[in-house]
Amino acid sequence: MINFDFHLVASPMDQLSVEERAKPGNFMALDTNLKIKYNNTIYFDEDIAIIEFWLQLNEWLNESSNAAFQYQTMEVEDEFNPLISISPKGEFYQITSPWIESEFALIVYKTEMVKKLIKLRDDMREVIERYIQKDISVYESNLIEKIINKIIEVD
Repeated sequence: MINFDFHLVASPMDQLSVEERAKPGNFMALDTNLKIKYNNTIYFDEDIAIIEFWLQLNEWLNESSNAAFQYQTMEVEDEFNPLISISPKGEFYQITSPWIESEFALIVYKTEMVKKLIKLRDDMREVIERYIQKDISVYESNLIEKIINKIIEVD
């Protein structure tokens, strides 16, 4: 059985006001530790930008689960992207990552995977919205990406 566990990690955003937390330019500072476990074996255990991940996962779940989900992050070098890939293989999904914790290929029935990913998305949304005190669905992933790219250009 596959499980996705996450919890927020200490963040520079903790020092910001609620108004500042809700600004898209600060979203990359909010990290979560994401664990992907299968039958209690840890497959993936990394800190990721929770809002960046949520936006991509939400978009994928709302479009079509027939295509591969590829979590592309600006926090790692291109050689490590996609950081998480969930690819259809017949009636299954295969999860891959360049940061594998285990040697086995993780393959899960599509219905179980989608059910677990919807729960992960909904749980993450609740945590994010509680933290920034704003409805996260007003943001679009391409808007966030444009803002973050501008921040990177300035740095």
